[in-house]
Amino acid sequence: MIRVHVWFRVCLCFVFVFLFGVVNGKSLRLPNATVPLHYDLRLQTNVHSGDRSYSGRVTITIYVRERTNQIVLHADASYDSKIVRFCESQSFATIAIDHVGLESDSQSLKIVTKRQLERSERILLTIEFSGTLRNDRTGFFIDHYYPNGDEFDDAVFYAMTEFQPCYARTAFPCYDEPGLRATFDVEVVCDVRYNVHSNGELLQEAVLDDTRKLVRFVRSPPMPSYLVAVLISDFAENVADFNGVRVGMLTKPGNQRDLAFAFDITGRALDALQEYCGQNYSLPKLYQVGIDGHMGGMENWGLILYNEQYLVLNFEKAGPAARFHACALITHEVAHQFFGNLVGFRWWTHLWLSEGFATFMEEKLSRKFLPQLGWYADMHYAMGTWKTLNRDSQPLTYPMSHYVEQSEEIEYLLQTCASLIVYQKSARIIRMMEYCLEEDIFQRGIRRFIADHQFDSVVPEDLYNSLSTAMINYPDMPDNATIAAIFDSWTNQAGHPIVYVESFSNTSEYRFSQKPYKSALCNGCRWWIPIFYSSYDLDDGLDEMPAFWLPADRTSVVEWMDGTLPLVNGRSFGFYRVNYWPGGWKRIIANWHHIAATTRAKLLDDAFSLVREQELPFTTLFPMLAKLTNESDSMPWMAAMANHNLWNLVRAMSAIDAVVGKSMRSFAKHLTTRMFEIFKTNQSDATGDQQPASEEILQLANRWACRLGMVRCGIDSKQMQTSRNCRRLVSAGYLRGLGCHLGSFRGLSEAVSHEICLNDRVTFGQFLQNVLNNYQCPQMLELLWNVVEAGVPYVSVILQSIGEQFWTVQHVVENRKIEQFLIRMSSYAIRPAEQLLVTELMERLGEGSASRRKLVVVEMSRAARIAKSVLVEFERIEKRFEQSDL
Repeated sequence: MIRVHVWFRVCLCFVFVFLFGVVNGKSLRLPNATVPLHYDLRLQTNVHSGDRSYSGRVTITIYVRERTNQIVLHADASYDSKIVRFCESQSFATIAIDHVGLESDSQSLKIVTKRQLERSERILLTIEFSGTLRNDRTGFFIDHYYPNGDEFDDAVFYAMTEFQPCYARTAFPCYDEPGLRATFDVEVVCDVRYNVHSNGELLQEAVLDDTRKLVRFVRSPPMPSYLVAVLISDFAENVADFNGVRVGMLTKPGNQRDLAFAFDITGRALDALQEYCGQNYSLPKLYQVGIDGHMGGMENWGLILYNEQYLVLNFEKAGPAARFHACALITHEVAHQFFGNLVGFRWWTHLWLSEGFATFMEEKLSRKFLPQLGWYADMHYAMGTWKTLNRDSQPLTYPMSHYVEQSEEIEYLLQTCASLIVYQKSARIIRMMEYCLEEDIFQRGIRRFIADHQFDSVVPEDLYNSLSTAMINYPDMPDNATIAAIFDSWTNQAGHPIVYVESFSNTSEYRFSQKPYKSALCNGCRWWIPIFYSSYDLDDGLDEMPAFWLPADRTSVVEWMDGTLPLVNGRSFGFYRVNYWPGGWKRIIANWHHIAATTRAKLLDDAFSLVREQELPFTTLFPMLAKLTNESDSMPWMAAMANHNLWNLVRAMSAIDAVVGKSMRSFAKHLTTRMFEIFKTNQSDATGDQQPASEEILQLANRWACRLGMVRCGIDSKQMQTSRNCRRLVSAGYLRGLGCHLGSFRGLSEAVSHEICLNDRVTFGQFLQNVLNNYQCPQMLELLWNVVEAGVPYVSVILQSIGEQFWTVQHVVENRKIEQFLIRMSSYAIRPAEQLLVTELMERLGEGSASRRKLVVVEMSRAARIAKSVLVEFERIEKRFEQSDL
């Protein structure tokens, strides 16, 4: 029998296919009648002179899988192309073409032949093309630097590729899908003074004349087109040998200093990953490129691309945050050489098989390589979990396995706040399963998975089969469950569960049950949930082990738990919220300082979330917040004062009642004052790597002081917040130059505080108008959503401005994207005027999804209802608040 929630998931998949995967009734996927086996790719450029034009030729060896009379591959209208040869691979006999068509919607080139191509036949297709280098750091792009950092100097130009997810097709005709692997022979013609690097080793370099040379590379392993990489530059090269692998660093001339940390982490990551995976790295070299303005890294096989700040790092001068994030990013991209490159995913639906495992290994290896920063790793992991749980509870969350077809929807998985599901949630589900199955058994399964599927593309069932084989005779699997069933309950369903813990007798027996957080997201969904618990009075009270499973096919279970105060999932090994019976919360509050700091932080984050869902009264949360005034550990503070917790509550109260909002802000001011008092003292007493997270907590206190008007919002050089970067953020020129790629904006956003740069209404209004007038990209509203999530409070201003320039927005952003933005904004629309603006904008979209319009109404009324319920409770305790030490 098919359960109701299974039908829901099936219907949801069809909705996703309809909304995201079809244009004018046509699938955007390539037909599978033909596949590529090999590419001979030649690129020619004069990038050294700043010339953006380039030309090239590609010869594709194609295998015919099914009898057909057409070849369909990807190509883009942005470059000119012509077929110069189409023939049989053995005899070179020409194959006559009936007609050729380029479809701009699907970015596909269709070649219809006059004869049928027979199954198992191999053919050669040669296409010459010429185009223009992009300037948005995607595809085959041009960029520049100033030799002495002085913009009055002559710029030095270089060209690089960034093909993930679907930009290879914008550079040359190819089969641009992740499951279609082929080998590549790459050659480049460029200026003799420039160097060229690609995925493979240098094979040959020949001077063609006084100004040009030809550079050829060793054939690549079978790989998808998005991993093809080329760099044409005058960058300096530093190389070191790590157990037979040539590790290179490519940076701007003069930036060869401070590479020791990057070399060390890369070499150690290679060794650790080879040992963990039971497989040698598949290439003789691994080069890493550092450029300015890139967002994070890109895992090109053998030629990884980074923002240069992560490679050029002075270990002695860098703070804990800079060290940790550089280590985390390098280990992430090196992990991709195994997870994603060596073993890939068949389609973007299962991108989590790549990004989830790379993030999982990043967290594991960063802890191992920087043990002195264990406190920072704990904080980083916890904050990522809180942020991801919050994102996974929003109206437009989606499953880890999420079907998309359009290029912009695929990029949405990688570039926006939606990436938290693919990266962070996936890594936490993988870690949860490792912890449940035991590390050595899990590793054994991963080794088998990689050995069986190297140089291939997989689906999740391949992973499950490998893990199941490793678990033969494993006694601790729950009854009636399989690895596939457990994993699928987390990967194929949106959202996450709340686990209810109830004491129903005077014994140590407890009843456990579950329901989806926000049932509207996944009505009827159920999960296989591992229950972890500990108690402060047990010998192993700081450790959590999986005690039992809460099955997906049971309404509830009754289990015995030891200890005076059993706390469930206190260390966040499971991806779920926990709610206790009222007496349980009272016991927690009474024993607050007996509980580990990480668990106190988790309890606060869960409590805020449960208040938002009206699962817990604010009168239960308030005493926990009052405990912060004597809290010397940064973790509970970071949880309570996060944007999605106390700040959302302050905004909601201020929106619904000015008097109560003023009291709530006063309460927040007292907490902020205590933060400064506690952690300024801690910072002066701490030394070296073992210091608490004083830098981060003081940044948080500074943001709160700014947003509450306690101090004049200014620039703190210690936080890398410079007035120059603030000016860039709000300038029309900067927004025009971003290109339709959010990476650079997100990179700048990490270096500044939105709340400081955009604190006053006038500055924010200028920024908003510059976005609407100068960022003419489909990602326009996503850029604004980044600002909303950062805590900038001007919801009404955003909605009103979009309404005033609605035609402009519609011209740039399709209606479906506007609708999605308004659904997300509905959670912030507390004031009646804001709700009216959202409703009017939805009506102006014209015909659309009735269910989505209803979702907006439900979300707005829900947000207002929750705010009103908290308001009533806050009024009840306001006198206690006024009389307290706060």
